[in-house]
Amino acid sequence: MLDRARAYNADPGKPSYVQRLRIFGSYLDQSVDPLGDVDVELVLGRRVNDPKEVLRYATASGRSFPTYIDRILWPQTEAVQILRNRSAAINITTEDIEQLTDNVETVYSIYDDPGAVPPPNL
Repeated sequence: MLDRARAYNADPGKPSYVQRLRIFGSYLDQSVDPLGDVDVELVLGRRVNDPKEVLRYATASGRSFPTYIDRILWPQTEAVQILRNRSAAINITTEDIEQLTDNVETVYSIYDDPGAVPPPNL
């Protein structure tokens, strides 16, 4: 997943970027065996804020979208799909996990990735 985050952030054509990935839950608990899944908090940022550009990106994907909201949220959906890579063992949330637990470990930050296209306004 970390390699996929690095590759995603190295692509200047992506309208979003992976700002941070943090692991939480049973993966950090040494007493849990066997593990069922890996819980991951995903924090995304936007490289593109113009809705017209986001819609063009969604259209260029070749996918069909049942609603306008699905089209406008495609960059976020795509990022999650790329990171999960069809793995049933990776559970990704975009919720703020600090509301649930303080037992977290940051495993990726764009600010520590020399190969990433820098986020806007840095």
